[in-house]
Amino acid sequence: MAINQQTREMQALLKISGGFPGKLTGIADSSTAVAIVKFQKNNGLDPAKASPEETLTKMRGTLIQDPKTVNSMKALAASGDPDNVMAAQYGLVAFGRPIEPSSQMTPVATQALKQLSEIQARNIQTPKTFPSDAKPAEIKTGAAAPARNASVDPDVQKLQGYMRGLGITEAEVDGKKKQLGVDGINGPVTNAAMTKYKAENGLDNNDSFASVMKHMEDRLKKNPADLQQRMAETAAQGPNANPMNVSSMQIILNLLGPILSQLTGGKINLETLKVDGINGPKTSHNLNGYKSATTMTSQPEAEPAKASPPADDPELQTKVKAFENSLNDEQKEALRDAKKDYEGVLPPAGFQGMWGGYHREKSPSEIAVGWDKFSGTLTDEQRKVFDGIKDKAYPAATKNVIGPLEAAVGLGNEDRHRDRLGMSQKQYDTLKADQSEWQKKVDSGEPYTKQSPFMRADINDRNTQQ
Repeated sequence: MAINQQTREMQALLKISGGFPGKLTGIADSSTAVAIVKFQKNNGLDPAKASPEETLTKMRGTLIQDPKTVNSMKALAASGDPDNVMAAQYGLVAFGRPIEPSSQMTPVATQALKQLSEIQARNIQTPKTFPSDAKPAEIKTGAAAPARNASVDPDVQKLQGYMRGLGITEAEVDGKKKQLGVDGINGPVTNAAMTKYKAENGLDNNDSFASVMKHMEDRLKKNPADLQQRMAETAAQGPNANPMNVSSMQIILNLLGPILSQLTGGKINLETLKVDGINGPKTSHNLNGYKSATTMTSQPEAEPAKASPPADDPELQTKVKAFENSLNDEQKEALRDAKKDYEGVLPPAGFQGMWGGYHREKSPSEIAVGWDKFSGTLTDEQRKVFDGIKDKAYPAATKNVIGPLEAAVGLGNEDRHRDRLGMSQKQYDTLKADQSEWQKKVDSGEPYTKQSPFMRADINDRNTQQ
């Protein structure tokens, strides 16, 4: 009879909890069936309806919440019995330790169990995840990176939680993909995941630990759609949710809590959570609060200005359609950006993106920059076509652009702009100088920030008034 690994894992977890004295055969014999049905009945599952996957998930969740589990695992590992040793290693897997259980305690498994026991002995809340490598290693993040060691480091734990929340749940080490834990203990997997994050987001490999953390926090504060999906999945899974995912969501909810309260006018208030990987009442409350806040604060993005050719000019419409069909994905995205005549303005506390916020019209110079960018993506042949149709098809691309300073302050009314910002003349002169430098970079093609100094000052002013 073939061995079923799912059945073997159930046998192992039941052995740890004392509910199965037999061998880990992986075969659903009568003694195994009796033990499984007993567990199901004792834990609110209907034996006639519960699937093997549902039962196994429940077993893992129940095991990691039992304070006696670690000592039981230690006793099984110390017994030397092959089945007991394998059961202890399946316990480590339940805690998020990605290892291959075997009948002998490997150095990695021994070190993992030792560290888990030490954490419990120090009366630290036992992490419901575990390091992805037994030997801690220094995070290579540049000179500004703080020293790390094998103890639970809150900053490393945040980093791990942020990465999982942003979709990096595994990394490759020594040619093998390994799960990223949320344990606060840095190791090669954490290093590899961080390197992966930097590469995917265009960051320099020498960027400091703090700067990478800031980059992640800024992305999370935009409440991306994939984060909303992960929150919803964790909430739906309840106490059976993957402990590593729960830990990640707990960390992110602690980050977003104060912002949610401000955005909703105090209607949504989240509790500060322990990062324990348990989807209990408090975590469930915060996940539901997050969902409510997202619903309350999200709003449809303002429609971009239409740049369609006149309906009474079918020849022009044909030319525009042929021109836009000739564009590649990058060019189409640049065109969409250029058509937008509004700028999203940050709500309080720098929380932006899918949380909604409010919008203001872009200045003429900012609109011109968008069209210049689009034009720069075109081939010579495409540019000839574009120049021939843009006057009628894309009128925003041919607007006369008044001076950038005048455009930003509202047709040259500097006194009104300065007074609205509450600046002294000296402060305002410095701001204008910064704006001029920004514009020079735009005109010369040098790298420049998306938001101009004037735009940032305007955003800060609006946030202050909120």
